[in-house]
Amino acid sequence: MFGTLYRYELKKILTRPYVLLLLVLMVGVTLFLNVKPLLAQEEVAYAEEDGTLVFDTVSRYEAIQLERRFSQEDAGCLLDNEAALEMRELNEYYLEKTIWPVSFLLLNRFLVQDAISVTFLNPLGDWTDQMADKTYEAIAYWQEEQYQNQRLTQKEIDYWETERAGITTPYTLDYAKGYSGILSMARWLNLMVLPFVFVCLCGSFSDDHVYKTWPILTSSKHGRKSLALARLAAGETLAGGILLLLFAVTAAIQFFVHGAQGAGVPIQLLEVEDLRPGFGETQLCASSRVMTAGQGVLVTVGVSLLILLFAGALAMLLSKLFRRAIPALALPLGLMLLSLMFGPSYYSRMQVQVWSYFPTYRITEEFLLDERLVSLGGIQLDCITVSVWLYGLLAILCLVGCFMLYRRHVVEQE
Repeated sequence: MFGTLYRYELKKILTRPYVLLLLVLMVGVTLFLNVKPLLAQEEVAYAEEDGTLVFDTVSRYEAIQLERRFSQEDAGCLLDNEAALEMRELNEYYLEKTIWPVSFLLLNRFLVQDAISVTFLNPLGDWTDQMADKTYEAIAYWQEEQYQNQRLTQKEIDYWETERAGITTPYTLDYAKGYSGILSMARWLNLMVLPFVFVCLCGSFSDDHVYKTWPILTSSKHGRKSLALARLAAGETLAGGILLLLFAVTAAIQFFVHGAQGAGVPIQLLEVEDLRPGFGETQLCASSRVMTAGQGVLVTVGVSLLILLFAGALAMLLSKLFRRAIPALALPLGLMLLSLMFGPSYYSRMQVQVWSYFPTYRITEEFLLDERLVSLGGIQLDCITVSVWLYGLLAILCLVGCFMLYRRHVVEQE
């Protein structure tokens, strides 16, 4: 019985015209955000195997394919002083050879110069022959700067000092731009799916009262519990399924363009782009986490999924509580808009930390840089662990609360 009711409830949601319209719109926006940057033009310079120096203006997609081609030279190699010196000498050779008074950075030895650039150092700096050592020193500097920016306590600093001691250096290089692309899209996928879930599920229980079908649905002595569980399961399937669909579309495009290699690259070598014009990129070199690019994507998708499951459970709880779709929709959407329009005081660490756990702010470009800990019973928990427990428990509480309200109203009916 449960399976039949579950399929019916899921079909009832998906057959609403505005649901399919919004779904197509979100997939379209996801495709647009992934594809549009590939159409931009940029100048590239590289040396062919025969020594020919090539200058060209190509699309971003073509530039990425050149990056992938030249990344094969250093894939699997270590970021050490020898590799950095070879990269610099190669660029200096062609800079002296060219007759044009221009400055350029060759795509040859791309992984080496890109890893150094992440720390804001000039890959061609001729003030030292130990550029890789300077790169690791710069990473340590940005990590310690992060402690100050987030106003960490000494206990928190000690925790992260112990954590980052487990980071293995020198880093092994590989091309991990596909994973950076997925992380860059995570925030916007969440911001699209959150209101979609509230819109689709705000009438999940209230429609029974509006259309006077509640007495009919509860008149059967058997199957009422299965109906409630099936409706809750269908709502959560929609919430989680749509998010996973958009992440799958994003991953397919990013891996098609950049390739799926580089899952084992440390997140300290990643750059997460902010898609808002003029906001640049977030360098994860300031992170003290022992985490790879693949693990970073899995953590981000996992926390995003828990947030959306909570949103779906909350939407159904409000629908049952208010018995009307409009207030069940207006309340969460109003809180979302307010949280986006207003922020906490930068000078209050407590406000910033609490605000960072709001659904609209939890998944941002700085998510993996959040190193503020939560002390629970003398145990220090980082933001990932807290987010998993917080949104997991909230989702369960909302589902249980919705089910209990359903059972109470059935008793009243009897």
